[in-house]
Amino acid sequence: MAIFHAPKESVKALIAVQELDLALDKLAAELAAVPARKAAEEAAFEAKKGALAAARAELTRLQVEKKSKELLAAEKEEAIRKHQRELNQIKSNEAYKALENEIAFAAREKDEAETAVLELMEGIDRAAKAEKAEQAAVDALASSLKDRLAAIDAEGAGIASRAEGLRARKEALLGGMPPDLLERYGFLRARLKGLAVAEVSGQPGGNISCGGCHMRLRPQEEVDLLKPEGFAVCGECQRLMYRRATIFGAAEAQAPGA
Repeated sequence: MAIFHAPKESVKALIAVQELDLALDKLAAELAAVPARKAAEEAAFEAKKGALAAARAELTRLQVEKKSKELLAAEKEEAIRKHQRELNQIKSNEAYKALENEIAFAAREKDEAETAVLELMEGIDRAAKAEKAEQAAVDALASSLKDRLAAIDAEGAGIASRAEGLRARKEALLGGMPPDLLERYGFLRARLKGLAVAEVSGQPGGNISCGGCHMRLRPQEEVDLLKPEGFAVCGECQRLMYRRATIFGAAEAQAPGA
């Protein structure tokens, strides 16, 4: 494993830059999610409006069907009365019996239509309640949608403000750092999904591994890692590695990841 030589203060500064960049990456992801979060709120509202429209359409369909069955029942009632009046004018038994059959058939159709009307009335009652519930849900969403969207916008503005503060801190750190160190850092950041500088995990003499790829270090690599000249370079992923106690002193040896 090689040592990437850099002044200790530059090493400390780059570690801080990496922490700031990771925080900025997280904030950037949160900020990028703001439009999708707003779109999801609006889509939920539109979906609820769609459910209301469907409930209204179903209520209207049942009402139209009920009216149709009521008209059919009235038509059959009128047909029955007409045929009953015609019975008195029929002379032959065959014609009389045929007209009676027509009356019976019309009576069955009338009963079926009236039964359907009763069933549709129950369905209309259920559909009306469903439509009312959907309307209430739409009203509730409509009254709070503007506030929710405004809250998301405010959260986005807060994220952007925090990111601006972190970028200012980062720029202040970058000022006096060696160009070759920054170049190496930028290259590794681009290649390794943002994590160019990794604190090792574990303790020398035990299980010690790269905090980026998590591969265990060989004995000689552990020795090199203890040298204060600069960053150690992981033989597997090429990340710049450091041990907190070596770079920052024993006071931070028990910090997370040490």
